[in-house]
Amino acid sequence: MFRRMNTSARFTLYSGPLSMFGAKAQIAALEKGLDFELVMVPFDFTALYTPKHPEVLRVNPKRQVPVLVHGDLEIFDSTQIFE
Repeated sequence: MFRRMNTSARFTLYSGPLSMFGAKAQIAALEKGLDFELVMVPFDFTALYTPKHPEVLRVNPKRQVPVLVHGDLEIFDSTQIFE
């Protein structure tokens, strides 16, 4: 069964201030005019992204941003998010 994503519904994008891949996903969403919540995962030059955001840990086995969550849909590859 094929399920089409409802593009009018809001989704959540987890990114980080220094993440080029997260920026790519964010720019794509903005260019497409999508309504989304951007969650910037805190970054520190000594601790980096520690502690890891719990939603990022739950979705991405690589434990990295970006992560997109839209209902049951969870994507952690920036190229797939970009598409």
